[in-house]
Amino acid sequence: MQFGLYGKTDVLKFFRTKILIELSSLDSINKLVNSNAQQSTNVNVPQQDVKWIPPDYEFLKCNTDASFKKETLQGGLGLIIKDFADTNIAVQDIHINGGMRDGTEVEEPECKAMKEVVALAVKLKLKKVILESDSEVLVKSINGPDYFVHWLYQSLILDIEFMLRSIESWRCISVRRDANSVANKIAKRARIMGVCFNFRIDLPLEIQEWIDQDKPVLD
Repeated sequence: MQFGLYGKTDVLKFFRTKILIELSSLDSINKLVNSNAQQSTNVNVPQQDVKWIPPDYEFLKCNTDASFKKETLQGGLGLIIKDFADTNIAVQDIHINGGMRDGTEVEEPECKAMKEVVALAVKLKLKKVILESDSEVLVKSINGPDYFVHWLYQSLILDIEFMLRSIESWRCISVRRDANSVANKIAKRARIMGVCFNFRIDLPLEIQEWIDQDKPVLD
């Protein structure tokens, strides 16, 4: 093979350099593509407001939430159970007068609210329930083998799991605050007013208005 004015060594260096340049360019392109792909997956997609959705037939939906004000150490738990026809089965409010541990105030009442609604479901002998909460760590702790709540409240998760054995069929779902607004307002009402109540019928006017506003729009 003839190489003209260039020696064999020079030609090999030329091709080696050319290959390295092409590989470098290809690597740069791959990095650029991967970077753009990662940026696209990290974009915060605006979420639509979601209201409460009725459960399937034969199921009852139990929504819970908690409210806590660190400055006053006052808290409240809100529970509401409704069926597929949007009929109220039970509404409960529990006031917490201090006693929260510093730094973990949010998780404790959230766990207690879920424990209360499960206990109520067992007391009412409900067979098929859907549990909803806007506390993702609470829901993940109930559903999964691992605990995501503070270790101090893992015993509350164990209590919840134990009581759930008495229920024939259940699901625990994490929802946005928009879909849990009534339970949230009930919890705040208990905290602010310092009251505890358990209603089946004849709800206070303001609670009935919250429920009416949260009703799904039927086609």
